[in-house]
Amino acid sequence: MIYLRDREDWEGWDYWSDVLERSGHPVPPERRSDVDYLLRTSLEVPKKWGPLNGLPRNPKPFLRLLDETTVAEDSQQIGSLTLERIAEIQTPVTLIYTVGSAFLGTHDYLHTHLPNVESILLPRSEWGHFGPLEQPELVGEHILAVLKPAMPLVGISEGGRQE
Repeated sequence: MIYLRDREDWEGWDYWSDVLERSGHPVPPERRSDVDYLLRTSLEVPKKWGPLNGLPRNPKPFLRLLDETTVAEDSQQIGSLTLERIAEIQTPVTLIYTVGSAFLGTHDYLHTHLPNVESILLPRSEWGHFGPLEQPELVGEHILAVLKPAMPLVGISEGGRQE
């Protein structure tokens, strides 16, 4: 779905810029679809989740990645897994997205074309695309439900101990 992000009118640019602006980092109009600029500016936003919430990030490792590799450009490249090949994936897949995410188009495509797929749409959250980070308990519950075997394993008690 990279072709969507290649357009300046992709809704994700507005989501990303909004997060930066709400975090005190205005985004000039000419930079709203500049991946490198947005990535670098994102490093100035304090951590928003977990025990380090509110603390500054250590930008050095990520800046090194941006400066010494082609990761920003590579993220926009299509590899050997083209849209036409998505249907060939036989591994069970669980999609976890947030209602209102800028990536729901990707969710919808994958949900339609993957042969063995489950979809989990988390409730809308304050930061949109970051909904899974804002709702870790709910994500954990969904992951446990997906991983729980339909039938008890022979020789294994419910607590995971061998009988």
